[in-house]
Amino acid sequence: MDHCKKIWTNPLNTLLVKFPREIAHDTGGLRREFLSTCLKYIHSELLSNGAPKVQVSLVFEQQFKYAGYIMGICFLQMGPSPSILSEECFKVLCDLPADPTQEFLESPSVKPIATASNEQEFKMAFENDDSFDLLLKIDHQGLPPKFENKNEFLKMVYHKEFWEPRMEAIRQLQQGINIRGLFPIIKENLDEFSKYFTYNKKLDYFYFVEQLKPQFAPEGSNKYMKEDTVYKFFCDYIQNINFSENCTHSLSDVCQFITGSMNIPPMGFQPKIIVSFEHFCNESCNCYPESSTCGYVLKLPVHVNSLEEMTAKMDEAIINGPFMFRG
Repeated sequence: MDHCKKIWTNPLNTLLVKFPREIAHDTGGLRREFLSTCLKYIHSELLSNGAPKVQVSLVFEQQFKYAGYIMGICFLQMGPSPSILSEECFKVLCDLPADPTQEFLESPSVKPIATASNEQEFKMAFENDDSFDLLLKIDHQGLPPKFENKNEFLKMVYHKEFWEPRMEAIRQLQQGINIRGLFPIIKENLDEFSKYFTYNKKLDYFYFVEQLKPQFAPEGSNKYMKEDTVYKFFCDYIQNINFSENCTHSLSDVCQFITGSMNIPPMGFQPKIIVSFEHFCNESCNCYPESSTCGYVLKLPVHVNSLEEMTAKMDEAIINGPFMFRG
């Protein structure tokens, strides 16, 4: 965020990431790793349930503008999908009305209105003081609307209560995303970009496996037998972490370890992730799976003899990944 404030920062340049005293050049892996870390920060520190937090200091420091800038860079420079917004937030970001959430409709002041099924119940709902106050908040002059306009009334209240306090943050997000003129394109292609900016789709095991391209030895050879067994252990490992809540890591962590990206871009990884196999080590060695995030390469040692051993080695490799980068 601080880097974006520097007067010499040019948002039109390609983002390059480099560690001090390291001679390696960033060909995409470091950038994806950096952008994934930024998105995790934005998701945890600036957003709550996919919508901007109501915090004056964040708006005053223009943090949402820099967050929008990072999200735009993710899209334009083959970074991870910035899928951290709720569907409602994406609609408001694109200047569209958002439908009230179920949580909002079940709040004490709104529920009597939302559950009214006829004109009489609708009018009786406003006898509740909290519900009646909603009329005043939207300048309705204390007169209940007609029952046929219930849905429109609820949308107005939802916008007033939930989104109006967040509108300055939304404007900053728009400014940040539009640094490279991206925002008008988003508004013209809402359905396509919605898949990219919202978190309505979980990282899926089957889709992830489709991104893998194992390089096996000739079928029937001794090498192939070992490689096929180890690859099955790896697939079982990612299947376990995708469907179990008791694992050390998530499928998103595995994706970031291999590619630098915490999720799969809308068009998939181009090229696909190469899975190669390491044969030239001792049976008694303690080597771990390695990855090259710049080249989308995962190397698996073939002397892994069980799913438990694969789980232990992959978990350890992911934990130590930032300290053993080979991209």
